Amino acid sequence: MDGPRKRRTDGGCWGTSKERAIPDNWPTHFQPFRSQGEYHLIKETYMYLQQSGFYWGPVSMEDAHHMLRVTAPGTFLIRDSYQCNVFFTLSYQGDDQPKSIRLLLTNQLFSLDGSHKTFDSLFALLIHYTTKSSKIVAPYCRQRPQRLQQLGRKAVIRTYGAHAVEHLAGLSTSLKSYLLAYPYPV
Repeated sequence: MDGPRKRRTDGGCWGTSKERAIPDNWPTHFQPFRSQGEYHLIKETYMYLQQSGFYWGPVSMEDAHHMLRVTAPGTFLIRDSYQCNVFFTLSYQGDDQPKSIRLLLTNQLFSLDGSHKTFDSLFALLIHYTTKSSKIVAPYCRQRPQRLQQLGRKAVIRTYGAHAVEHLAGLSTSLKSYLLAYPYPV
């Protein structure tokens, strides 16, 4: 199942020659996967994105840019890509106007389109660029203001790290599960 995906001329999307075409009325933007590992990586990424607060799903570039225009430079969100061979897009408020950049997945590594830096998860990429760059700084969350639970989770993860959650005294199993549902400080 390895190999590049090919673009059909009728607007649909083909997988590799061993895969079948995705019909135009497919109920998801996710396209054929190149491997079982890629499928699991995207599935895990999608589940974490659902908990992140800054994943906006099938929002168009125009709508994302309209929302970001009123935010501070560096504010970002993740949305579905409408390009056949790309799963997600990062949209952010630049110094003068909103911009969008594809989040590429190649050989189970994420990168920004045009960059040679690769990361084993989308969240490692976000952590890198939010700490090393001034281009993306803070997420634009769907729920504004964020719920106290979400803010508390981020504070615990930033303070102790996800690896320490299991060992923190006094936390119930359900609270540990909630904390680990999104174990990233972004």
